[in-house]
Amino acid sequence: MAVNSRSKGQRGERMVAEQLNVICQRVCLGLGYPIYKLTRNLVQSRNGGHDLVGLDWIAIEVKWYRESQHLEKWWAQTVRQGEQVNAEPVLIWKNNGTRWRVRMWGRLELEPGRRLRVPVDISWESFCVWFEKRLDVELKKKSEAATLPVDAGLFD
Repeated sequence: MAVNSRSKGQRGERMVAEQLNVICQRVCLGLGYPIYKLTRNLVQSRNGGHDLVGLDWIAIEVKWYRESQHLEKWWAQTVRQGEQVNAEPVLIWKNNGTRWRVRMWGRLELEPGRRLRVPVDISWESFCVWFEKRLDVELKKKSEAATLPVDAGLFD
């Protein structure tokens, strides 16, 4: 990868992290929780892994290239990395001169109670709405788990 491509990729990771951290701060403050923060994974070239770390339920990969001819390859990488850490895989990408797009798993209803999991491409704005709502759910789950009695569920 050329130096310019690498620095553009790093700049993209920082831009995405900054925007998602605004959402993290808003949700955490609204719930009265410590503020979670996404940061660039600085050891990914040595140890592998997804691009942004800080939330254990999501594995975010960021790509910013001249064109998205490798989209399927990027998605396969993102899914593999998500599976390695048991987290929701999310690919955020853009081409030069375009807006950010997001690929993630979606569930399409086949019939009531039966869904098919497929990759879906959505706008950055739609992803931000989903991210905020999902973060709220994840933080509340974490809080509820922390307040359970030590023997919860162990005895009748």
